[in-house]
Formats: sequence, C-alpha cells, structure tokens
Amino acid sequence: MKTPFVALLATFVALAPLTHAAKKASKEAPAEAAAAESTPASESSVVVFGSKRENPYGGVRIPAIITGKNNRLLAFAEGRASAADQSNNDIILSLSDDDGKTWSKTDCIADAGKDCFNNPCPVYDATTGSIFLIFQKYPAGVSERNGKLTAGTSGATVITNWVIESKDNGKTWSKPVDITATTKPETDRLIAGGPHPGVQLTRGAKKGRLILPFNTAAKFGSWSVYAVYSDDHGKTWSMSPPAENANGSPNETSIAELENGSVMINARKWNGGNYRKIAISPNGGTRFDPSKNDTSLPCDGTQGALLKYSFAQDKTAGGKSRLIYSGPGGPGRRKQGAVYLSYDDGKTWAHRKTTIPGYFAYSGLVRLSNGDIGLIYEATGHTEIRFARLTLDWLTDGADKGK
Repeated sequence: MKTPFVALLATFVALAPLTHAAKKASKEAPAEAAAAESTPASESSVVVFGSKRENPYGGVRIPAIITGKNNRLLAFAEGRASAADQSNNDIILSLSDDDGKTWSKTDCIADAGKDCFNNPCPVYDATTGSIFLIFQKYPAGVSERNGKLTAGTSGATVITNWVIESKDNGKTWSKPVDITATTKPETDRLIAGGPHPGVQLTRGAKKGRLILPFNTAAKFGSWSVYAVYSDDHGKTWSMSPPAENANGSPNETSIAELENGSVMINARKWNGGNYRKIAISPNGGTRFDPSKNDTSLPCDGTQGALLKYSFAQDKTAGGKSRLIYSGPGGPGRRKQGAVYLSYDDGKTWAHRKTTIPGYFAYSGLVRLSNGDIGLIYEATGHTEIRFARLTLDWLTDGADKGK
C-alpha cells in the first residue's frame, strides 16, 4: 500500500489530480458531450477524480461517498489502467472539509499490485469513529467474464473479500485483511459489494450493526442480493443468506435503514423488467424477503444510490421521513441523472427531478452539514467523476425546505 498523504490533507483543490507513483496507463476514451441544459446541481459540480490528471490511470470509475468525523466527506473510487472492469484497479480516495466545494489531492489507499481491486464499499462506525472499506480482489489474469473464475473462498482463481480500516478519519489505513471465509457463499463464483456505502443501524434490535449490500452468483448472470454485517465494530464479519428472486435477477446493490428498523436493498436489474429491484429485511439485515420490482423506479441496467436523508424523529429536519434515490432517468441509457424523494420509505416517490443533464452513470448520495444533498457521479464513460450539490427546496419546487 502506498504511503498515506497526511501532510497534504490541508491542501485542497477544485480538481483532483492523483499523486502516488505511476504504474501504467492506457488510451483515454473521449468524454460524452454534455447537454446544453443546466441545473443548480450541474452548475455547482466540481471534479473529484479525473483520469490522467497528473496520475497514472487511464480510467476512474465506481464512486462511493460517506461522511466521517467533523463532517468530512470521503470519496472513494477505482483507479483503473483502462476502461475495463478488471483493469489492474487500485482503490483511491479524496477528502473534502467544506461540504464538497473543494477536494484534496487524492491518494491510492489500497494498491492491487498485479491483482485487481473492485467495488469500494465504505461504512462509518459512529460509535468508535472508525471507517471500514470492503472491496473484492480478482487475481491477476482473472476477470468476471473470462471463464477462469472458480467457486470457493480461497485460491488462485477465486474472488476474495477484503477490508481495511482507518481510525483517523481517512488519514491512514490498515493493511488489507481477508474476510472471505465469513462473507462469501462457498459454492458461488462471483460476489460484489455495492458498489455503495454501508450504514450503521440506529434503531431496532440490531442497533449499532454495520451493514453493507452485496450480490452473489454461482455463475455469471444468476445474481441474488445479500448483506455483509458486523455486530462487534468490525472485529468480525458475517453474512445473511442470499434473498430469493421474485422478478428476475438483481445485482449492484445499495442499502438504507428504514423508519421501523427494517433494511432495504435497492438493486439494479440484470433481467426481469426494466425496474429497480428491492429486497426488505424485517430483522436488521439478518434475512431478506424475496427481491421484487419497484415499478415506480425505472432502471436501464446502471447502478443507483440510496440515502436515508432523515427520520421522522429528526426535529432538526422538520420531523419528516425522507428517502432519496439517484440514477439515470433517460430517455436513453446512462443519461439524464435523476433524483427521487420519498416520504414513506420508498412505497411512493413524491418528487423527481433531472439534476444532471447529459451523461450520468454510477452515483452516490450524502447529506451535507448544512442540509443540502451531495451527489457524486460518473460524468463520462470512464474518465471523470464529479460532485454536485442540490437542495430539498429546489428538488421539491419549494414544497420541502428541510425544516
């Protein structure tokens, strides 16, 4: 792992070049043309990660974002040799201490060497102040689709699951620890975390649990969703059984805690209708009901993000329950980034607005210290990840000011 960038944390820039030593790079694909239309979110957007911006990477993809101590934002992504999903990826990080207006120079916090790291999934433990990041390792020469993967929890052709920890708000990180044996179904070939942050449960019998969304498959395409969780602040990790599927296969998962302590996984469709697929756990993520279509949320086969913005008991936010979703709104694939707002934990979606005109792929959501909504998203095919801010007032045309 490369040396952390403690001395650079006070130096913030609107663009985010990477500073660790070069490994390899490849041809950069041209960015998709942006639409002429603008929104408050698109007007406020800044680059967090960009390929070949004083860095070795030919591609930057798969963003995830969380809030740590003192309202610090931590943005994670894959730094790739090329556009390919398994392209000798490292895990990279950038920080913001001003609600995403500016971002630090970024660093590699997990160097894959000749292997490949995929799907950064962070979770913040508010009890201890630790941040955990779980990701998968593909052995060199093995990819999701090249036919070399075998089932199991160890071996030269097996996907494995790893975790690193920061105890100082993202300044330094531990060495990766293999947690595959307790977090991957032994008979399956494929697993993927998120790519999306986990959450710490705040209510119910499992209060304090750290839980992250996953999918698994015995063979490519036969996906099911499940959860990985810790009840001892990251010392050990366990998993739920995979959920059955009621409407086709879901993968690429997001997660949120609901008002009654239930846990929702919201996943992209792999097949079975062009809708988001949801699975609910009534017992804090220990077991999930069968996944089914949410016919009010379209899905074009792209990852989406979920955020429990506020609970009904949160008087500082007007005493309203709010669940927010982001993803491409179309028409066309990976276009017109839309944000949806629900007041009943996703049973209905009261508001929807296009926030990012033009190209919009994978995304993440975070609540900012002033009550605004932070949106991190892929602004091109694989060369740029940006961050934007929007307000509840704008999203709801003045109907909800968040107070």
